[in-house]
Amino acid sequence: MVAPAFPTRTRTPTRTPTATRTPTRTRTPTATSVGAPATLLGINSILPHEDANPAGMAEAFITTASAHGTIDRLVVYVDVGTTSSQLVVGLYANAAGDLPGALLAQGSLSAPAPGAWNTISIPPVSVTNGTKYWLAVLGPSGTGLLRFRDTVSGGRAVVSAQTALSSLPTAWSSGPVYLNAPLAAYALGSSGNSDAGRGPFLAARAPAPGAGMAGGARFYCDLHRQGE
Repeated sequence: MVAPAFPTRTRTPTRTPTATRTPTRTRTPTATSVGAPATLLGINSILPHEDANPAGMAEAFITTASAHGTIDRLVVYVDVGTTSSQLVVGLYANAAGDLPGALLAQGSLSAPAPGAWNTISIPPVSVTNGTKYWLAVLGPSGTGLLRFRDTVSGGRAVVSAQTALSSLPTAWSSGPVYLNAPLAAYALGSSGNSDAGRGPFLAARAPAPGAGMAGGARFYCDLHRQGE
């Protein structure tokens, strides 16, 4: 007996739900500066004019900050022929009439090296871009002659009226004014750039449900900044 023929059952595929794509933020790596201090004011060139002051007399040189930031080191070129056993450096605010005003910070270094740049730590001081300041140097009384470099003809430089100083005075008393600024000296610290460490990242989002998907999924990228 021939078995009756039955139609072959066709299995209907089960529809698999499509997962909703979660928006993904892709961050662009940001370059990080490693231990590079910023020069916030002054000049780091060995200038042509050889200058000197006797022990106990300070001299201040006008300068302008080139950036916002916090200073914690002063660097001074001590010229050959220096016999001073100690170097005192400091930073003054500018007062009316372009004269040294309030002492902001000072530091000292024993046995400064002649013919070289000498770095002196000071308490941190905030400076403002475009603001005038004064860099001051002193070989304390009884320590020997301090030689340094400055400019033959330039900005204002003021020696102290006091001639037996052991440290820089809190209240500057002005002696003669010369035109020898800038001093071969500069200030190091951290720049106050408010955008430091921020970089762009891309945010990718899927189209709304039901949007056309021809040619595959379409993605939209928005450019943002980190932290916003």
